[in-house]
Amino acid sequence: MTSFKWCVHNHGRTANLKWCSEIVHSNPAWMHPDTAARFGLKSGDWIEITGYRSTSLHRAMPGLGLGDGAIEQKLELPIVVTKGIHPDAIAISNSLGHDHYTRVARARRDDPVGSQKAGMELEALRDEDWERNMWWQDDSKGHHSRWIRNTGNGWAQNRVLPIAPDFISGQQAFNSTVVRIKKLS
Repeated sequence: MTSFKWCVHNHGRTANLKWCSEIVHSNPAWMHPDTAARFGLKSGDWIEITGYRSTSLHRAMPGLGLGDGAIEQKLELPIVVTKGIHPDAIAISNSLGHDHYTRVARARRDDPVGSQKAGMELEALRDEDWERNMWWQDDSKGHHSRWIRNTGNGWAQNRVLPIAPDFISGQQAFNSTVVRIKKLS
């Protein structure tokens, strides 16, 4: 699995900007047609992704305590079939999928929930345009059979990304993420 950035977003820090999120607010997984055919998938189908921690990194640096094997969290999201991705890769934008931040980033017309309200001047943050014109709000409650294409705030790929520093630079090795995909019915 690899990640990329949309041309209208700067990592995840712009998902709260309404104009940017009106342009791009959804980030399905991109998959090559040959790969999709092997899994019996077509555009709009939903998959479950499981990421894996590196067994070789764990053996080389056990003191880091990164662990090895499957990551406990899974990611469910739709796919888009395109020749614009290599057959051996699956790509997901890293700029969306917030479940906090602001109403725009969450694609919700309602107020922040629970402790997120603490200390906030909600009336000062009120934006009538958000309340009447959050046309991409997803009311499916996360259930893929009720999801309407091009709605919602996307999916956070970080849930299935292991901490995997590169041996030389020490930076996160995002392009080395091994995942398993499974078609959802």
